[in-house]
Amino acid sequence: MVNNANFCLEEAKGAYFIQFHSDDLLDHDFVSVCMKAVNDDTTIGIILTGTRIIDEEGTVIHEEPNKAEGCSTTEFMLSWFKYDVSLYLCSTLYNTRKLKELGGFKSKTDQYEDCVALFQLAAKFGRKDIHDVKASFRRHSHNTGSAASMKDWCEDSLYLLNIMCNLAGDKKELVRSKGVLNFCLANYRRVQSGSMRSPIERFYAYWLVYKAFEYVSSPIHYVFGNNIVYKNTYRVLSYMKRKMRKAWSRTPA
Repeated sequence: MVNNANFCLEEAKGAYFIQFHSDDLLDHDFVSVCMKAVNDDTTIGIILTGTRIIDEEGTVIHEEPNKAEGCSTTEFMLSWFKYDVSLYLCSTLYNTRKLKELGGFKSKTDQYEDCVALFQLAAKFGRKDIHDVKASFRRHSHNTGSAASMKDWCEDSLYLLNIMCNLAGDKKELVRSKGVLNFCLANYRRVQSGSMRSPIERFYAYWLVYKAFEYVSSPIHYVFGNNIVYKNTYRVLSYMKRKMRKAWSRTPA
């Protein structure tokens, strides 16, 4: 799929490029709204609109407007972690010439190749955020994720995070700390929705994610966090742990 996208990019002659999948939708005024927002400027690195999520039948599940207008590059990245902005191919215009100069779409395992390009173009050449929802991303119910694919997702998540940190300047450590937790939880969600062949494979996939992201958040807490028995047990144990630490801190050496 990445090779196909890069072939299309090489053939592209327009000022802006969109990687548009056949099952997604664009509003009739998507292009005109984007170009009006930048006053027909062809030097902007990225143009982003809001996105609506639709199911296989075209029914709207929810809408995700772009709330990142006016943000710096670092704030934009943190906004992505906070879900104030969503990154979908169907609602993103890439500057064709600058994307070609960047080398097209590429990343370590080609899972986040679009985001790798997006953040670099936005940081180097600027971006235009459009609050309104102007494109539809179709979410399918089936998922073929496996433990092997989760390894690729983890490697590419860390690859993307390193690029984002390098773009963040003196906010590098803030982006890293927020990113490690964000990518960990995002990959837990992929494990949860994936079509693992056995409980052992699913357990192994959770372990891969847990280990890859520095043990920042337990998969046990992620899986059972909404269970009332687990939540109460966790609260009691956390309370006892705090009390014990407080008692130990008062103990004379």
